[in-house]
Amino acid sequence: MKRFLLLVVVLSLIACGEQSLRPEPSAAASGVARKDFLNTIQTYRQSLAADPTNVSLREELLAVTERAEAFYIAEARRYSDAGDFGSALGLVQQGLVAVPDSAILAGEQAQLQDRSRSATIYNEAAAAARLGRLNRGMDLVERSLALDPSNQQAISLFNAVNNQLLQTEGLSPIRLSSSAPVTVNFSGAGFKEAVLALGQNYGVNMVFDAGIEDRPVTLFAEDVTFEQAFALLLKTNSAFYRRLGRNSVVIAPDTPEDRATYEDYLVQTFYLESMDATAAAALISQSLGIANVTVGEESNAVTVRENRERLALVAQLLSNNDRALAEAVIELEILEVNRNRSERLGLDLGSQISVSPPASAISTLFPGSDARDTLGASVVSLPAATLRFFKQDVDAETLASPRIRTVDKREALIHIGDRVPLRSSTIVDATGQTRTTFEYQDVGVKVNVTPEIRLDRSVVVSLDLEVSSLGQNLGTADEPAFAIGTRNVSTRMVLADGETAVIGGLIRDEERDTREQVPGLGNIPAIGRVFQSRDGSGARTDILLTLTPRIIRGKDVPSVGESQFFSGSGDRVTTRATQDFLSSNPGNLPTIRLDLSGTSAARPTPGLSSLPQPTAARPLPSASSAAQSAASLNFTSTNFTVTAEDTVTTAITASGFEGTTSGVATIRFRADLVEAMSVDSALGLPFEIDNARGEVRLTLNDAVAGAGVREIAAINFRAIKPGLSYLIFSSDLGSGSDVSVSEGLELGSSRIAVQ
Repeated sequence: MKRFLLLVVVLSLIACGEQSLRPEPSAAASGVARKDFLNTIQTYRQSLAADPTNVSLREELLAVTERAEAFYIAEARRYSDAGDFGSALGLVQQGLVAVPDSAILAGEQAQLQDRSRSATIYNEAAAAARLGRLNRGMDLVERSLALDPSNQQAISLFNAVNNQLLQTEGLSPIRLSSSAPVTVNFSGAGFKEAVLALGQNYGVNMVFDAGIEDRPVTLFAEDVTFEQAFALLLKTNSAFYRRLGRNSVVIAPDTPEDRATYEDYLVQTFYLESMDATAAAALISQSLGIANVTVGEESNAVTVRENRERLALVAQLLSNNDRALAEAVIELEILEVNRNRSERLGLDLGSQISVSPPASAISTLFPGSDARDTLGASVVSLPAATLRFFKQDVDAETLASPRIRTVDKREALIHIGDRVPLRSSTIVDATGQTRTTFEYQDVGVKVNVTPEIRLDRSVVVSLDLEVSSLGQNLGTADEPAFAIGTRNVSTRMVLADGETAVIGGLIRDEERDTREQVPGLGNIPAIGRVFQSRDGSGARTDILLTLTPRIIRGKDVPSVGESQFFSGSGDRVTTRATQDFLSSNPGNLPTIRLDLSGTSAARPTPGLSSLPQPTAARPLPSASSAAQSAASLNFTSTNFTVTAEDTVTTAITASGFEGTTSGVATIRFRADLVEAMSVDSALGLPFEIDNARGEVRLTLNDAVAGAGVREIAAINFRAIKPGLSYLIFSSDLGSGSDVSVSEGLELGSSRIAVQ
């Protein structure tokens, strides 16, 4: 019977143990309802670790894990859509703590990091655009789109900056009716005749100043661009030109007087981010020889009066030098160890014996008096005997771990300690009153550190360390004068980002030992220790410092293409290349041939169609309205990688267009990197290719209407040279009553990387 009862008890315990392995359904449901996925998943995993073969537990864990992933992703996207990427990343990281092996959460984290970086770069691009640095703004917005091609704010800024670059008068190229190359053969032709023939073939109106001499021109150039042929003609007659409009120029003798007549001067104020305005003014004056520079110290800006070309050079020069400052966080750990020892051991028998006789009359001391009574009344004071057995050993540690953030080449100061008032002087005024003045002295640990961030992300750290303490009073109790003990270190070291340097050995050691004994008796061997007393003390202080620099933002250095630009010749400052202007590739279009070999007349090449004037710009739609639109124009692929001279085809899709549709969709690209060769449209949509402006204009009509996604056209591009060209839809679809598109149209983007 006892064995049977024991077996029942054992089986009951086993059943209870198996039942306890599974989380209570109510507890699991409560954890999920409270969104406490971390503890709920941990409970399931502990149970599964105890019973790995339990299929039901594994299924329940998988279900809770999927719900946790969905919850963290939904909450993170809610914050990221509001622009709070920090909170979104925090939620995803919490999810990864609960589900460390989740590929979905890891992918969401990487995407959020890219979107966060894209938003940061977009803000920098917007700031550069507001400062008028359009080229730098374009470079930054392209970097932003590379991280997040769906960033609607970046797409809108790209269009806005691109429009400003195209509309910059005096700096944009002459509008030509063709981008075909030209072969010129002039032999003794008149200068004006040759210029007019060239302009007629490209739709450019030529106006001559009265001072232009019609000298004979002999020139042969094969397969050059219009700009190259025009520059060669101007050089042969020592002339220059100025634009009068998009396709009209005036030609005048290249003399200082005529340049002063035809050049328009502007006043432009350049606001600076981090560079000092005085240093910027000196840089402009010394580099470009511009004298009309005014410094605005309060606004940290420089105002320059010059022509458009020189102002463009000033903008480029400031863009290269006025960069965001590098920053670093200096992490310090300071450990101060103090040890104080003191001992007072032995028998203290005192140091003197005194006899105090009573007061007596002088007569009592003469012979015949009772001197014995006087001596007997005297008091003898013996020293007190004290047994001392005191011993003390004190260990103290002081730990500080400050973190300080500073910019490149700026000193950071850390002081851990006290400001002690020390007597400076005592003054007695005319009324006899005494006044004491004090000076406050820093006592403790003082660290001065200056980081210098290099291009290779190493940090040169200049360190000054001072450890001081208040010493003994060298004065009196009424007029104290304290000594201050100091230990100083001054060094300069090179550390990698995140590397830790240890500085130690700042040790101060002090020992004192005092012995007192009864003369004679204290020198007796063995028993002499009974008549001795010892008083000893010691103090030791050690300082240990660790220093770790961490770079927050490295040096913002412009690219080689940005830092190097044409600035004219020795006698003239200009943005144009005065000698190396024949290096560009004219392309593979049919060549225009001009032959003015003395007697034959210039004949324009037939079949050259002129391009229409650009439409007026409309206000850009907001990113919020674009995000809410169901209609969209997009590319089938967001990224192409090709090599120079290769061709690539990108298809354009439309979706969500309903009802009547009309307008012009403009696809913009970098004409110096890629060239549009042809457009194929199964819907028969009209199109125009303008490689000079880097645009393909596609006319939309009712054929694109429909709720589904459909391909409306395909563009064939040819790669010219290495670089990165974005394909961006312009938000300007035309103006007038004949334009009809869906409200809040969403526009996509793509890019072609030429290697």
